[in-house]
Amino acid sequence: MIKQNELRVGSVVLDISNGYLPYQISVGSQINNFVLQVPMSITKEILVQCGFYKIDEYHYEINLPKGNTLYVTYGKSSCKCCIGGIMGMVELREIKFLHQLQNRYLDLTGKELKITEIINGK
Repeated sequence: MIKQNELRVGSVVLDISNGYLPYQISVGSQINNFVLQVPMSITKEILVQCGFYKIDEYHYEINLPKGNTLYVTYGKSSCKCCIGGIMGMVELREIKFLHQLQNRYLDLTGKELKITEIINGK
């Protein structure tokens, strides 16, 4: 189930009423309609589509401003996240879903994560 406080305009969820296709919440969308929206699990393919570089089978990274890097260790049930830079590494809370990754990236950069390929089905 999706926690209401995790969703925002721009979050990507799966739309049950439309064959479980990815759906990006827009201004005026029904964020409260949880019956028709389920979270989209993070996959290795989604990480690459979002601009992460594959380091090896389970490790991915994306560059952040000011020389920092967001590292994601992929697991079947959740992903571990760390942010690293010249001052060392900081472990962040585990995430399971794409909208959580979007929120984490926005919090760290002030910018939206690249999700065009996911929405367009590429």
